[in-house]
Amino acid sequence: SPACFALVRAPPLWLGICGGLFGVVAQLSNVLKDLDEDRKIGIRGLPQQLGAKKSISITSICLVIISIIISSHQSNLILWFIFSIPFAMTLIIYKPKKFGFPIIMLLALIDVSLLLYLN
Repeated sequence: SPACFALVRAPPLWLGICGGLFGVVAQLSNVLKDLDEDRKIGIRGLPQQLGAKKSISITSICLVIISIIISSHQSNLILWFIFSIPFAMTLIIYKPKKFGFPIIMLLALIDVSLLLYLN
């Protein structure tokens, strides 16, 4: 039998925004390691057209926005944002090929953990 969930009330708008931004992060970061191969075989999706550096930048911006949204709903989480985001962004900006994907995945994991912590 399929699992069904009944919502007593609609989820907050900010949660939907975070979900959409996580979708962008997942799409752009998932293809980073295969961009060159994808171009060779003719795949011309958005990540392939943007390239690695722009995809990493957009993904990082989305994660920062998610962190801001989450931090705004839990005051003690603001310290996470203040200390970790600038460090992570510096690594991504200066060494995108080396640190881009692992840092993006780490930030996404932390953001998802913070979302779970809020509930």
